[in-house]
Amino acid sequence: MMSGEQNSCFHDLLVVIVYFRFYQQYLDHLAQMEAAASNTDTVRKYAEGYEDFLQSPLQPLMDNLDSGTYEVFEKDPIKYSEYQRAIHDALRDRVTDEEVANGKEVVIMVLGAGRGPLVRASLKAANISGRKVRVFAVEKNSNAIVTLLAQKEEEWGDRVEVVSGKDLTFDKPGKSLKWLIL
Repeated sequence: MMSGEQNSCFHDLLVVIVYFRFYQQYLDHLAQMEAAASNTDTVRKYAEGYEDFLQSPLQPLMDNLDSGTYEVFEKDPIKYSEYQRAIHDALRDRVTDEEVANGKEVVIMVLGAGRGPLVRASLKAANISGRKVRVFAVEKNSNAIVTLLAQKEEEWGDRVEVVSGKDLTFDKPGKSLKWLIL
C-alpha cells in the first residue's frame, strides 16, 4: 500500500500525463491547421523552402541569372499582378479618352525584362485599360533574350521591341518615352 505522500506524487504524475496528452492533441491540431492553410495560401506556397536560410545576394548586372532564378521570381503570386494594376492605373490616369480616340501610343521601356513578366503585365494592363502601348524590352542576358524573342514572335508581335542590353544602338523612342520600368 502507498503512503499518503506517495499517493499524492502518483496523483500529480497522472495529472501531468493527462495534461500532456491534451497539450499534444492541441499541438497536433495546430499542425493540421498549418498544413491545411499552407495548401491553400499561395503566398505560403511561394515562400515554402526559403523560410530559414540566408541566400547570397543576386548580382544581375554582373552575372546572367539562370532559368531557375527567373522561375522563382515569376512564381511570385502578388508582385506581377500589382505591377499590372499599377500600370493599368497609370495608363488610365495619364492617357485621356480623347487621346485614345486620336490613336495615342504610350511607349514603355522595361529595363531588365528577364523572360518577360513585366512586359506581359504591361500588355495586359494596356488591353484592360483600352490604351495603345509599345513596349521596349531591354535585357542583357542572352538566354533570356531568346525567350523574349520567342514570345515576341508567338504572342506580342509589333507591340514589343526586344533589345539586347549589350547593343544599345537601337532606334530609341526619344520624346515619346513615357515610363521606365526597372
